[in-house]
Amino acid sequence: MMNTNAVWRNGYYPHSIPCEALLYPDEIAYLHWVGSQKCTRDRTIIDLGAFLGGSSYALASGSSIHGEHSPQIHAYDAFQVTKSQTVTKLVPGQVGDSYLEQYCANLHAFLHRLTTHVGFIPPRITDEKTINDLYSDDREVGVLFIDCAKEWGVHHTIWNVFGSRLVPGSIVVQQDFRTILLYIAIHMYQLRESIIPVHFVEGGTVGFEVQSKVAQSMIDQLWTREQVIEQGYLKVVDRIAQWFDAVGSELLSPWIWLSAAADCVLHGDQEFIEVCIQRAKAGLGELARSCDNPTQRETWNGEVNRLSTYIKKHGFSELFPQVKQSLHWKTDADMSRLPSQIDDRDVIWNRIEQSCLDLGCTSILLFGAGRHTSRLLASNWPKGPTLRVVGIVDDCDGKVGYHIAGIPIVSREQVSLLEADIILPSTDVYEDQVMDSCISIADANEGMQTMRVYSVSKHCKDVSC
Repeated sequence: MMNTNAVWRNGYYPHSIPCEALLYPDEIAYLHWVGSQKCTRDRTIIDLGAFLGGSSYALASGSSIHGEHSPQIHAYDAFQVTKSQTVTKLVPGQVGDSYLEQYCANLHAFLHRLTTHVGFIPPRITDEKTINDLYSDDREVGVLFIDCAKEWGVHHTIWNVFGSRLVPGSIVVQQDFRTILLYIAIHMYQLRESIIPVHFVEGGTVGFEVQSKVAQSMIDQLWTREQVIEQGYLKVVDRIAQWFDAVGSELLSPWIWLSAAADCVLHGDQEFIEVCIQRAKAGLGELARSCDNPTQRETWNGEVNRLSTYIKKHGFSELFPQVKQSLHWKTDADMSRLPSQIDDRDVIWNRIEQSCLDLGCTSILLFGAGRHTSRLLASNWPKGPTLRVVGIVDDCDGKVGYHIAGIPIVSREQVSLLEADIILPSTDVYEDQVMDSCISIADANEGMQTMRVYSVSKHCKDVSC
């Protein structure tokens, strides 16, 4: 599935920068867009993992649209050559050499609003003095770009330092979400009452929008790996993977399971590794079948190979031929040779379509602008010519105004403008909660009906389910 809400792909935002960067072109365009949309002088941009300046440059050039009101940028990095960088020849020099001067040269046009912080971010910092030393700016944070959280404790420190400075509308860019760093998904899941995923970028990046102030109590409770194991490792990962698939417009569970497999390798938990890999395979198969874009398939193939290389070194070679076979189609003709994939959901929604026709409905609202809705509309539902989906209702302000498959995402307050006959819950995970919202909306709009899809209803309005 392509992200149909990717407004940064409209051609206005540059896909290249004049310096070295470990970023996909789509990630560069996204950072340009985020900088232009989310920050002015009263909110700062935080670049955690600035390297040679690629992310800083994209954020700075994008935010330059605000002229004299452009925001201050705080860039954090050790700015020191590592062994892996010398092996890959990303930067010249010997291990331990500083490349801060090169970074500043790359950012010379923006130095007047750039503050560099040299050094490593320490793990699990909670004392107020160290937190203030790491970020002493009184201003709120408009964009938090995270590309340095390479261990559990560092990610916890980042949230202790910057979490309370985020405000509704701020964007958190997790550049390593689709990598082998499982704790990023775990911690973002724990912060879900305040922050939700809204932008799905080619490469490793997922963008999250802040819906409400992040309570310090939530940050204090971010789990360690030991706490995850105490609760049941597979149970926790499964719950998190299902949640991200339910709320997002793109499938993220394969990456979460792959990162869980890598996490198990790192810590020697052999009993969980095979389960994680098998669940990743299942998700990758669905990801491949749902994709009708050869370029996107190639991108996913590259991502899977990149993520899987680490695991492969530890003897899990059986994963890779199947992944490659699943994702490495080169033409649409290859896709057309696949057998049709029909599951219970297709049968259920075909039955729902007939039920809507029996009720005399012609216009439908779906509640939930997530992966389930994207998949449903990608399957060309409704199948017949009589019914049409006129809108997608979602309570996330960050999604309202965008489109999925050409269908507008609207708020509850805009429902009356669409003159729909029925509203349906579009989720296969949280139908009970979403059904409550559908009933509330139907009650507020005279003549509107609703019905459950996957479960038997005790409280359907005007419909016998």
